[in-house]
Amino acid sequence: DIISALSGKLGKIAGVTTKTLYAKVKDK
Repeated sequence: DIISALSGKLGKIAGVTTKTLYAKVKDK
């Protein structure tokens, strides 16, 4: 349960970072 929770949090963080990076690339 702890591992799945940590992986879920990491997945959410990774998704947000990728979205922000995509937005920055699109702006350029």
